Amino acid sequence: MIRLAVVVRLCIIIGMIAGMVPNASGQHVPEDAKQHILQGKNIIEQARGPLDYLKAQEEFEKAIGIAPEWPDAHYNLKYIFGEGWEEEKEQDTPKEEQRASQEDSLL
Repeated sequence: MIRLAVVVRLCIIIGMIAGMVPNASGQHVPEDAKQHILQGKNIIEQARGPLDYLKAQEEFEKAIGIAPEWPDAHYNLKYIFGEGWEEEKEQDTPKEEQRASQEDSLL
């Protein structure tokens, strides 16, 4: 399940970069902002340590500075802080395991 979600996301990202899939918000996004997102994603793909993630964060923040209304830029910044991974993990975890995990956290 996780692999499928990753493959789907990669296809969407590649399509957006290639211009085959329109921007989800329907707005024009400056090329500079797109380049910062692309650089941030490349940094994450080649990351070897925590400092690389900070560099990616800086790229995503630059994109937000250029195109503050662009949801993709905010999504990538959110994802780097691990919030996206948690959501994906919850979607792929059976409900019984989620409940057990929540009960364990209450103890």
